[in-house]
Amino acid sequence: EYALNLIPCDYDFPKLLGLEFIAGRTFNRDMGTDRTEAVIINEATVKAMGWDKNPIGKKIHFGFELDGSGGRLLKVIGVVKDFNFISLHNKVEPMILFIPDFPSDILTIRLKPGYTQATIDYISEKWTHFGANRPFDYYFLDKDYEDKYQSESKLGTVFATFAGLSIFIALLGLLGLSSFTAMQRSKEIGIRKVLGSSVEAILLKLYRETVILVLIACSIAIPVAHYFLNDWLDNFAYHAEITWVTYLVSGLTSITVALISVSFHAINAANANPVN
Repeated sequence: EYALNLIPCDYDFPKLLGLEFIAGRTFNRDMGTDRTEAVIINEATVKAMGWDKNPIGKKIHFGFELDGSGGRLLKVIGVVKDFNFISLHNKVEPMILFIPDFPSDILTIRLKPGYTQATIDYISEKWTHFGANRPFDYYFLDKDYEDKYQSESKLGTVFATFAGLSIFIALLGLLGLSSFTAMQRSKEIGIRKVLGSSVEAILLKLYRETVILVLIACSIAIPVAHYFLNDWLDNFAYHAEITWVTYLVSGLTSITVALISVSFHAINAANANPVN
């Protein structure tokens, strides 16, 4: 016995969702047995059943009683690539698509871009026109998936807010530090200019000290960030991999922002008249 996710559908469902077949075919109205016997499975089902060699034509006895009676004997006619039908927190599970012998209570519709509201109004009108005794209720699939990640969205907003606040405070600190350094070393800068130092050489010296501070900060922050980010991403069965490029870009961005923030005081100090 295997626990499989059952997705009742009709003939057009695989085409509607754009499911990609890697073996076999989709449902066909001209094939009389498809209505009662055909089933389409995903790659996860193939692995769970151990059907790696040739899954097409395999049988699945579905919905039978404890004594072995009843149920439906289904034949695999197609295999689709795994697709996410639940949250990305979980791996894609074994799933079968079949045409049910009971009425469906959900209609899935693909809308043409730009005509969403007009189409909804039309369907609502026809729903009422045919005397449906239940209210017209609908939802969007993308919104449904978005709701699965509300906690991540809120967490992202919180982190973005505090990250922005941290950067702002850090820049204020750098501005204050650069102003203090320029004032404290004004005599040194004047002597260096008198002895022949160029503005570029003085700026390079001031910038080098700032870069060293940022590199020390990055050497502390990056290992901590790497540990906690990977720990958080482990909550998802499918997620992006954080590579060294991410940290390199972060470090270079930090250095660039730091240099821009200290440039005002550094350039004023380097261009000052040695006499003053």
